[in-house]
Amino acid sequence: MRSSRNFKRILSILTAALISAALLSSCGPVSDMEDESSQAADENSLVIGIVVPDSGDYSYYSLGTEYIMEEIAENFYNKTGINLIYYISQDYDGSKSAAAGIVEELVNENGAQIIIASHGDENVCAVSAACERLGVLCVSSDCDLDSWLDSGPYENSFCISYSLTGRLYALSSIWSNVSDSPVVGVLIGEKSAADDVLDIYDDIAYDTGATIIDPGRFKEGQTDYSNIISALETAGCEIITGIMSADDFAVFIKQADEAEYYPEIIAVADGVLFEHDALSLGSLSDGLYTDVSVSSEYTADNEGAYISAAALESIFKENYSVSAPQSAGLFASAVQTALSAALNAESYDTDDMALYLKENTTQTLAGEVSFDEEGGFLIASEPGIWSYDTENDTCTLSIVEEE
Repeated sequence: MRSSRNFKRILSILTAALISAALLSSCGPVSDMEDESSQAADENSLVIGIVVPDSGDYSYYSLGTEYIMEEIAENFYNKTGINLIYYISQDYDGSKSAAAGIVEELVNENGAQIIIASHGDENVCAVSAACERLGVLCVSSDCDLDSWLDSGPYENSFCISYSLTGRLYALSSIWSNVSDSPVVGVLIGEKSAADDVLDIYDDIAYDTGATIIDPGRFKEGQTDYSNIISALETAGCEIITGIMSADDFAVFIKQADEAEYYPEIIAVADGVLFEHDALSLGSLSDGLYTDVSVSSEYTADNEGAYISAAALESIFKENYSVSAPQSAGLFASAVQTALSAALNAESYDTDDMALYLKENTTQTLAGEVSFDEEGGFLIASEPGIWSYDTENDTCTLSIVEEE
């Protein structure tokens, strides 16, 4: 029998003087791995499965997963003496339809005792549901927490993440820099839950005194925003906000520049979430806002966390020449939380580890994680601003300090 899916497999191996990582593929016969997978029963080994998309819209969110896990595995062994065996999904686009099969294979064929899911609502919710059916511990991150909660209830699944409401409120906290009653244009795509997003903005408008202008839905992937830009400019919008993919936002902001339309503030969620998104815009990125949930600026290192903010930053600088994205910090926090449960619970039994997480706080890159009775932990969002260095063609994201 052959595995129907591919996984990257890394086993932390102890030698006489060092630990080395062996990267193998699990697409061969399952029988070839039986001896290795059986180490799950050994108290000196722990097997976890990681479900993150490496293709599709969320693939960039998974950048650096292997390097992060190498760092965590080595530090985990050095501090605990426990070998960390982990499998990372491959050729996965983050879709709901594929998630359940991947989880079943990780658990039933690879012996995963814990599943980590990250990056994208469909992926995380589907993986959590599969883990509930299989009775395996799941710790997830980097999705909308409200969407995850709506897909519950859960007994042995936990989620460390943000809420869309919190992200949009964070971006609205800077509106008062323009006016006590600003005119705000909202960009929402056809595929978004427009009514829900507009409801959030109605609440924000009530709290801030803003006037909300809705220029109508844009179609994801469209190439002409002239009508929307004209409507925003005619309405006198001083601030542009909403939620857009990086690709759509890039088209919009370049066309706004061509039309010489320059609002006081542009703060669009997801538009410039990553450094490479900002760099692709060059000087147009200067002064753009994004929401920030995890940042090395305000995340303290912790000796028991198995990876530090500084180490995460080094991984991305050395391998990708960019700063560590928030998605990496959220993923690392989920892994740190899962390992804390495995190390401190009475056993690797799902019920024991889940009980530990329900009753204890874990130190992570996202700060102290303490789950509520539904298994969720909401990370507060703050506004951040990009600055562009023309001479060096670099972008820097800074937290906006409250005045």
